[in-house]
Amino acid sequence: SWPLVMMPTKAGTYSLSVSTSRDSDPVETQFQVVPGPPQLIRKLNDDLSTVRGREFPEPPQVRVEDGNFNPIPNALVTFTAPNQETSGFFPGDMRSYTTSTDEDGVATATDLRASAGLGSWQRVPSVDTGFGILTGAAFELENLRPPPETLELELQPAEIVGDGLQTSRAVITLIDDEGGPVANESVAVSVDGGPPQAATDLGDGSYEYEIP
Repeated sequence: SWPLVMMPTKAGTYSLSVSTSRDSDPVETQFQVVPGPPQLIRKLNDDLSTVRGREFPEPPQVRVEDGNFNPIPNALVTFTAPNQETSGFFPGDMRSYTTSTDEDGVATATDLRASAGLGSWQRVPSVDTGFGILTGAAFELENLRPPPETLELELQPAEIVGDGLQTSRAVITLIDDEGGPVANESVAVSVDGGPPQAATDLGDGSYEYEIP
């Protein structure tokens, strides 16, 4: 007998054929190479955002791999959101969500919803390897304010004397689809087809421009 040493690193099914120098039919068999223990949590997307209170349209995803970058199926991945105002919630208003990787080693944090707080936050995935907890790099997420849906315009006064002295004040109010004011937007005003001029942001969803 002769020992046959094989050291494949890619997981999968391999065929083995053995024959002699004589003219005889070879003997064939198959063997499996399975992934090793989890050693890497790879982010498949990042820099995700949605409007506050709404579900993230692109859910965070990771792939769990062994030391030779083989995907690991059926690994339990826990996604954890910080316990703070600007954060997110999983189904049942939970701050963590555990799911199994698919046959490609991919785990998806489905149904992640942004909290009411505005701004950026991070979320960390982890895997229980059986020997300890393997932690991946944090995801960068952002809860955005709703975009403007309604623009209200008021002139104070609506009529002025054309003496070159009187002015009118244009007050613009931006309102989102939740009925709230929208600040920190760029608002431009054009008088009688002239070049657009920037209105002043008052910081409360109102903007003003002096005419002329």
